[in-house]
Amino acid sequence: MSWPGEWLTAEVIDDSRGPGNVVMIEVECEHVTEVFTGFGERGVRAEAVAEQPVQQARRYLASGGSGG
Repeated sequence: MSWPGEWLTAEVIDDSRGPGNVVMIEVECEHVTEVFTGFGERGVRAEAVAEQPVQQARRYLASGGSGG
C-alpha cells in the first residue's frame, strides 16, 4: 500500500490455535473506521492472504468513502 512504516504494526501470537496468519487493515477517518481482513489457511502464502483486503482498502479509499 506504500504507507509509511509508522502506520504499520505486526503482532506475533506464539500460542495461536489458528491455521495461518491474519491481515487486518484498519482505516480510521474522522467519523468512521473501516476494517478489512484476510484470514490465512495452511499452505497459503502471506502475500495471497493480504491481496484481497489490500484491494478492498484501495477501492474504499479511491471511492472517497473515507472522506479523505
